[in-house]
Amino acid sequence: MALCVRCTELSRQRNAAKHPVGGRLVMQQQSPIRYIQEGVMAGYLAYWKDYWHQISKTNNQPHWSTDSEMFYKAVHPGDTIWGVITDERDMGKWKLLWVVVVKKRRPNNNPKYHRYYFVADQDRSRTFNLDQQPDLTPILWLLQFNSGHSIGLSGARIGRALQSHGYRQLSHQDVALLQEYADVLVKHHPGNS
Repeated sequence: MALCVRCTELSRQRNAAKHPVGGRLVMQQQSPIRYIQEGVMAGYLAYWKDYWHQISKTNNQPHWSTDSEMFYKAVHPGDTIWGVITDERDMGKWKLLWVVVVKKRRPNNNPKYHRYYFVADQDRSRTFNLDQQPDLTPILWLLQFNSGHSIGLSGARIGRALQSHGYRQLSHQDVALLQEYADVLVKHHPGNS
């Protein structure tokens, strides 16, 4: 599959990724998903563990909610949340659900689900077709996060590495890598928006 071959290219690009320069992230080309503005915003990877049980109760628009006060306090308007889930048919495989560009954050009016809610900027957030993407695991292994600690687990156990406080903060290189992956998904599969 073209996307699997592209993972090798993404790995090479990740190793050559640009560092923030003068408070800005330098990008070589304009991306269809435009969430990086003048300042460098933070990116977070979050795992929606109960997605397949809650899917009928949620809308299909990008959004995120959490019970983690630490996550709520860390995320600000303009930041991105890259939501990942396991594959419905194979819980050992991973998928990119959506990227949420946070418009505002607020306590959840319906705390039955989670205490805090991140309102998405619907014009800049994107949903990805789960049936038209390969296993995200090779990309997840390439992420270094702000901590410098990559994911050394495989299959469903990756979820454990992502559940600390409900999120992990991405490095600028990680955001660039996920952005490139998302661009490839959009380019090769127009069903992704």
